[in-house]
Amino acid sequence: MGSGLRARLKLNSGGHRLAGARVAAAGLAGLGLLAAPAALAATTGGGAAPAATGGSSFVDRPAISRLQCMRGCPGSASRAPSTVAVRAGGTVRILGHDLEAASRVVFLGRSGTSDDRRARPSAVTTSTVDVVVPLGARSGPVRVIDSWNRGSNISRGSVAVAPPPPLPPTASNDPTGWVFPMRPISRIAPPAYWSEDQGIDIPSLNQACGSQVVEVAVDDGVIVDEGISGFGPYAPILRLSHGPYAGRYVYYGHAAPALVPVGAHVSRGQPIADNGCGSVGISDTPHLEIGISVPGGPTCCPSRGATSVWIHRTMLRLYRGAGGRG
Repeated sequence: MGSGLRARLKLNSGGHRLAGARVAAAGLAGLGLLAAPAALAATTGGGAAPAATGGSSFVDRPAISRLQCMRGCPGSASRAPSTVAVRAGGTVRILGHDLEAASRVVFLGRSGTSDDRRARPSAVTTSTVDVVVPLGARSGPVRVIDSWNRGSNISRGSVAVAPPPPLPPTASNDPTGWVFPMRPISRIAPPAYWSEDQGIDIPSLNQACGSQVVEVAVDDGVIVDEGISGFGPYAPILRLSHGPYAGRYVYYGHAAPALVPVGAHVSRGQPIADNGCGSVGISDTPHLEIGISVPGGPTCCPSRGATSVWIHRTMLRLYRGAGGRG
């Protein structure tokens, strides 16, 4: 049949039919199986995919063999040979075959799809895909999706997303040394819509959520935990390491997703989570409940009224200091 033709011919009751993948149109025409160079468009099941322009081209489903860190590699942080450590913003190289049509890479994170993050490749060849690890990507395997929406195998190796290095702290003129925990201030509802709870509930305007409203560290500290009953599985808890409230814990209820992992050292003003969309924890609209522990108290959460009056006054002052109105 010649090297350009790879097919399997099966016989059934209706005569001969073509099955399988990777059949060259020219070879078929030479055998008289095609009267004209018609395109074969079986784009699922690892079969043929149509050419971008004219004629027929056949590309197998993309396949991943291994991963490699190219940039932003934090030394020998890998815990296993199959684990590739890389910082958010660093570059991972995916090696395999039939990768030339890769259109996006999915960082799968933990089980389920709620923490999946997608990124477009920065460079593609037949055997490699380079991709920048997006902010918010969680440690876990990856998958390549091609231009025909076919997914590769899930990588056997994992990407271990290392905490980003702390950023220079944002300046603060407040007596606490804090900054307002939500940005941009133009998307935050005025104080007339706030309400006290264990902390203070601060909604966004027009239900802005996700990356539309980012939640930042009020001051320097360490993310010591993530996920709070009633506040959602991604709610971060920040232990302050600076200023008059060092050692106290600040929680960010109803955040999703978290943008930095547990153990990350963060600086004042550094993004740590997005404002959760929809119902995150016990919630019916996008908002942040921010609160602070009592002195010497546990990580979360204070009883109603224990610290909410103080955090309410502090947030009002920070909101107006950031240019908020109302």
